[in-house]
Amino acid sequence: MNKEKGELSRYHLQKVKITENLTLGYISVVIPVYKVQDCLHELYQRLKAFIEIIFEDFEIILVEDCGGDRFKIIVELAKKDPRIKGI
Repeated sequence: MNKEKGELSRYHLQKVKITENLTLGYISVVIPVYKVQDCLHELYQRLKAFIEIIFEDFEIILVEDCGGDRFKIIVELAKKDPRIKGI
């Protein structure tokens, strides 16, 4: 996992240099959520950090198809960040 984080960091820094003066308008990212409650917070943090480099405005739509406790995590994230939507 550390190797992946390192690779993400190098890619992140590369993209910052490339897109320093380029910021696009708006994007919606739709992610199906199934049995990922253990890594949902980390997914959100990584995705948000990456998207903020390129887009001025965005929304992340998390689609939970089984409900239950996993949807509570989505609601928790949405309370912290209004750009998060849960379905």
